[in-house]
Amino acid sequence: MDKNRESKPLLTEDDFKPENIKANITIRMSSALLDAYRAEAKRLGIGYQTLMQINLQKALDNKIEKRIEDLELESKLVKRALLAGKMQRRRAAVSANRVMRKVPKKKAV
Repeated sequence: MDKNRESKPLLTEDDFKPENIKANITIRMSSALLDAYRAEAKRLGIGYQTLMQINLQKALDNKIEKRIEDLELESKLVKRALLAGKMQRRRAAVSANRVMRKVPKKKAV
């Protein structure tokens, strides 16, 4: 070992904090799901168990009420966009009719 290099401890105080201690569990899942996790983890350059832990934490953090709220907001935005598109198409059709019939535009009062 090189005397000029300081040796670092294998474990630090952070490793013993309750939030950093991991429990060993056994879980049953399909081999297809496990293979998918392994492939995705490899693509990301992380361990498949780490990826599972990340996804489980995301699911717990993303409460159903929040997901429903997000979906309702997204639905409102989609409805507005559809309505705006419908109105735009209607204006275009009216404009095309005027051109075809050569009807002058009404002046705004």
